[in-house]
Amino acid sequence: MIIQNAIKIIEDVRNPSYIKSRNTHDYVQHTFKNGNIIACDGGGSYIRRCGDIGNSLYEEWCLNSEDTFDTIKNKLLWGTYGKDGKGPFKYVLLKECETKHLRLILKEYPDVVDIYKKVITSILEDRKNY
Repeated sequence: MIIQNAIKIIEDVRNPSYIKSRNTHDYVQHTFKNGNIIACDGGGSYIRRCGDIGNSLYEEWCLNSEDTFDTIKNKLLWGTYGKDGKGPFKYVLLKECETKHLRLILKEYPDVVDIYKKVITSILEDRKNY
């Protein structure tokens, strides 16, 4: 089962970004500085790539239920508008969210998909141990 259909854009290595297809027929694309395009489509039903798929400026960032928990924990994305909720929407790695944000996700989104709950709980446990 597909957990995440996404692409990591590494055109700017120090500041990667992500595009993610969230549901069937959710076609999302990124235009590189050189004018080439990469697109992500399919959401959780199928995975399709369009555009310059031979481009080395992106990495596959998909997850499925057969991936190890550690792989899922290290690659799972969360959509955010930033700390104040007024910034531009972007995807960030869940593991890079602040502890306060992770706790808020669990509190404010009780119906969040189970894998997100498990990953957030694991990240919070890891942080307690350090």
